[in-house]
Amino acid sequence: MDITTILTIIVMAAAIYTLPSIIVLIRGHRNRRALICYNLLGGWMIFPWFITMVWATYNDPSSR
Repeated sequence: MDITTILTIIVMAAAIYTLPSIIVLIRGHRNRRALICYNLLGGWMIFPWFITMVWATYNDPSSR
């Protein structure tokens, strides 16, 4: 593997890892601090990452 392939894999993995945080920031979720902390601290495990993803995409009617 060359360095370009390795860097591409690292960047893509980082983007997928922080995807719930990115969604929360774009949508302006009212629990964005909690979601970002939960994503950064527990997102490296698969199950908490899915919980964070569902929570981030949850349509929160009070945040509008």
